[in-house]
Amino acid sequence: MSKSTDTNSDSRQVQGTAITVENASKSYRQADGSHLEVLRELSFEAEPGDFVSILGPSGCGKSTLLNLIADLEEPTSGSVTVGTDDGETTVGFVFQEPRLLDWRTVRYNIEFGLKGMGIPESEWDERVDRYLELVNLSEFADEYPQSLSGGMKQRVALARAMAIESDVILMDEPFGALDEITARELRQDLVDIWQQERKTIVFVTHNALEAAFLSQRVLVLSQRPARIVENRAVEKPHPRDLDDPDIVEVSEECVDVLQEYI
Repeated sequence: MSKSTDTNSDSRQVQGTAITVENASKSYRQADGSHLEVLRELSFEAEPGDFVSILGPSGCGKSTLLNLIADLEEPTSGSVTVGTDDGETTVGFVFQEPRLLDWRTVRYNIEFGLKGMGIPESEWDERVDRYLELVNLSEFADEYPQSLSGGMKQRVALARAMAIESDVILMDEPFGALDEITARELRQDLVDIWQQERKTIVFVTHNALEAAFLSQRVLVLSQRPARIVENRAVEKPHPRDLDDPDIVEVSEECVDVLQEYI
């Protein structure tokens, strides 16, 4: 798998990872023998280095879609392909809750992820230092999570996902539990990190303005069983402003589409 070099250009060409979802559906068997259809014939592609947001109402199946991409579940029908034939693809996950070990230091929490992925211990110090610097937490390496703010904990979670040098990062409403001031800061930090590292990011949210600000494309899902009812490109280049009329317009258009299918 070829690795990227740093840039601040949205037009950069990246070789390697891509995501292809083709006519993917997902149903669950219920206790009474019936089937609950959650996703219905979803199809989309994420090119290498893309930032794609998944926008939809609560309970529509956004997290289920991430689970399919992460290979935590299999589609009932259709297919989900992550990566190319040239090599193995790694996937990092950032959840709404940071899921840190409170009794371990920030450094250990990141090392724990590296250990789980079989990364040689000789590489741990360099990786931890690099990614803590990337999320502006270098001075907190030896602190414990309970001494950190909610925003700082999410930075640690992002560093942990990136330290395994994931090709794809899946983010499930990571800023949903934060106050708006902190969320605004972290959104911009995430864009900066994405532009530098140029990983493929799939970001789940129910916040249309957040999706429009962050992404190159917004996929709008209907109510369950979820279908893709809009695939909206966001043409505005970074850097962006959350209050920019063009970004607000994209978000309002997505909300208009979403309301048609709730």
